[in-house]
Amino acid sequence: MNGHVTVVHKDPEGNVLSYSQYDNVITNQGLHCATRTLFATTNGTCAMASATDDFDFIGLLADGQTADAADVVGETVTGGGLDPAVATTIGIDVVAAGSGTTTGNVVTGIQKTFTKVNATQAIIAGATLQTGAADAVFATKLFTGGDVTLNENDTLQITWTITLGN
Repeated sequence: MNGHVTVVHKDPEGNVLSYSQYDNVITNQGLHCATRTLFATTNGTCAMASATDDFDFIGLLADGQTADAADVVGETVTGGGLDPAVATTIGIDVVAAGSGTTTGNVVTGIQKTFTKVNATQAIIAGATLQTGAADAVFATKLFTGGDVTLNENDTLQITWTITLGN
């Protein structure tokens, strides 16, 4: 299982100011919760509020936040249109199929576009994939190419792609 994050920053006129792609870090919490979600097992180290929760929230990390395998609850930016929010599913694809049995990789993606709605600048250092505004974190990534500065009406589109398979 691996993940990939794509980040597109645009100004209010729709001009692309930056575009980046990263591999993500799947957190220890994410690994523990994946077994709970996939196999309906009890796992005391998973902080999900419910076994039926989905990892469908994307949040943004402010400058100075951390993002590593030890992350449990996202320390995400709030206010100004940047609250963690449910992402939109952008597709599920099974790559390769053989004689009635699915083979190959399963790829799924979710996407959220944040719009900065007030004049105060926001410095965004990374993103998280989690189950709610302050719940279990599945994956996280600091932007290694540098922070993104959002001004009023700038957009930041985060696309998370998870691949299961080889």
